[in-house]
Amino acid sequence: MDLYILDREFNQIGLIDTASSVIWNERYFDTGDFEIYIRANQTNIELLQAGNYVMRTGKDVLGIVEKITTSTNHEIGNYLTVTGRFLESILDRRIVISQTTLTGRVELCIRRLIEENIISPRDTRRKIDNFILGPEIGLEMDYNMDIQITGQSLLEVITEICKNYKIGFRTVLNEKNQFLFTLYTGTDRSYGQSTNDYVIFSPEFDNLISTEYIHDVAEYKNAAVVGGEGEGVDQKTVSIGESTGLDRCETYIDSSGMSTNYGIINVETYLKKLEEYGNEQLNLLKVTDSISGEVETTRTYQFNDDFYLGDVVSVENEYGVKANTRIIEALENEDESGYKIVPTFDTWGV
Repeated sequence: MDLYILDREFNQIGLIDTASSVIWNERYFDTGDFEIYIRANQTNIELLQAGNYVMRTGKDVLGIVEKITTSTNHEIGNYLTVTGRFLESILDRRIVISQTTLTGRVELCIRRLIEENIISPRDTRRKIDNFILGPEIGLEMDYNMDIQITGQSLLEVITEICKNYKIGFRTVLNEKNQFLFTLYTGTDRSYGQSTNDYVIFSPEFDNLISTEYIHDVAEYKNAAVVGGEGEGVDQKTVSIGESTGLDRCETYIDSSGMSTNYGIINVETYLKKLEEYGNEQLNLLKVTDSISGEVETTRTYQFNDDFYLGDVVSVENEYGVKANTRIIEALENEDESGYKIVPTFDTWGV
């Protein structure tokens, strides 16, 4: 795949078309990443500098070079391994700097986080001038939320919220060289709907080359003590989860950053907020069923033409494991052996 290299002012300064291997990994709930493995020469070393941008033909996804490893070997030659993350990683450069209570629609809460920490922060040193929000999309199922946050990475917070509510986010470079942040939910192309053309991956259609199905209970928890403000015997805590005996799997959830604002929030309301936050966190520690697989993309469906990151599709492997599930990761790999795409599908349920 051809890669265009841009400098920090978005000027195109070179083309990479001789890489031995390129891995391009887009994610629905989180920032994606890339890896370029290429011969080390003066031209490539000058192009692939930390902070420069990597762009693919026909893509508005942009990578930021973060790490360059130079390996020397008298037998096979000298190579660069260049890695980085996509534009969403800019969110990792900011933290939620002041105690923030998020209540109301999820979409508006996420937009508020970006407004207060990147676009219009009180401390103007934190502002990123060319970072903008796209228009509200009006999520079809925009749940209300009520949490309190302090000190976390903005990327970590938004990723956590989006995973919890099954929302995707992306940041692209628009025609004005602005970083445009948007939320999205993909399109349902599964057997579970009748509006859009179906996308089905199955051995029956000769378009599922390999699969890996994982059923994982290692991180499962169904009960917790949620710890809030205070220390020792004075710490405010709540216990959640009704399971008993051997079926009860407990954990501790730290919510000490959530405060009563010196008594402005009464104790009953505060404990309720702890309980709500605890249940949200506990929901992330569930039994997971996931499936990933290499798909054939020349005979039936092509990525970014017939289906996209975030879409809901139908998947069935040789053992009858089947689901309507969302594509939450799309790893594209091109090297001497050719091109392949390995999508990762979400845990069951969309």
